[in-house]
Amino acid sequence: MKFPKVSVILTSWNNWEDTIEALESLYKVNYPNYEVIVVDNNSEDDSVKKIVDWAGGKIRVNSKFFKFDKKNKPIRCLTYTKREFETGEYLGEKKKLDKIKSDKKLFILKNDKNTNWSGSNNLAIKQVLKENKSKYIFLFNNDAVIDKNAITELVNVFEKGNKKIGIAGGKIYSYYASKGKNVIQSVGVKIDLFRGTVKLYGEGETDKGQYEKIREVDFICGASLMIKPEVVKDIGLLEERYFMYFDDPDWCITAKKKGYSVLIVPKSIIWHKGAASLKKLSGVGEYYAIRNRFWFMKKNANYLQLIIFFGYFIFFLSYLKLIRYFLRKDKWLLIKNYLRGLKDGIFRNGLKE
Repeated sequence: MKFPKVSVILTSWNNWEDTIEALESLYKVNYPNYEVIVVDNNSEDDSVKKIVDWAGGKIRVNSKFFKFDKKNKPIRCLTYTKREFETGEYLGEKKKLDKIKSDKKLFILKNDKNTNWSGSNNLAIKQVLKENKSKYIFLFNNDAVIDKNAITELVNVFEKGNKKIGIAGGKIYSYYASKGKNVIQSVGVKIDLFRGTVKLYGEGETDKGQYEKIREVDFICGASLMIKPEVVKDIGLLEERYFMYFDDPDWCITAKKKGYSVLIVPKSIIWHKGAASLKKLSGVGEYYAIRNRFWFMKKNANYLQLIIFFGYFIFFLSYLKLIRYFLRKDKWLLIKNYLRGLKDGIFRNGLKE
């Protein structure tokens, strides 16, 4: 097997403890040809300094998934601003670091504002496309840890598969599972365009080998998503106007409409912390979750699907949501943001504005 270059992208905002655990796991992978780009979303704490300190071996990472290893430290860091990226000022130093081993270098791109997950990933993707040296781009969440074989398994599927494979992702286990390390969060996702809902294959199940087949799915969670640069050029960058939620399924649906296949590769494994928080949406998150569901459906559903979705959501699902919110202590905040999201979702079409 050849080992084409993979650009691994993580985005971070304030939670440097999660980020250095994710990075520590990444620098243990067995894939020999990669670069890691961390996009810091204008953190308000000392995230960049803490990441640099970790790379220098000054901060020890404690994890239940691996033992901290100081042998690969120090890792040389190149920290540069969005302006320096846009002007190309960073390139001279980056070319020097490009010559050293994959596990001995780290690139930190400092965003000038918080553009959230899609915007910050897009910033690093633009860098990868501009440099034109990587065959694959791998999006990896900073609140996750990765199995040492995960990147190798994904690249192997791309390299041995047909040219129409556009996106591939791995099996996601729950980081916080009390029943062991192999409780599934998802093994790919199915989208129901009649109800505007998603089904996470295998969610909550203990993995007993029941999901080992590589197969096509509707979308891959952005916590572990590999894509070809030429596919990005064809389908465009992540849709930043969602701001949060529905940006990764929208990307996958767009790829499928262009004729690319979206595959789940179960032997590629990560452990993810974030999915549990998605079930506890409140405040601004609740607003975007409701609004973006309507925007996503307006863009991707056909006329019949859209009619059924509106009826299902307005006359059934909305009542269930409101009942659930009334049982919460923060009910008025939830209801306020739900109604605001509902209004903007129905009466605005922000993806066309």
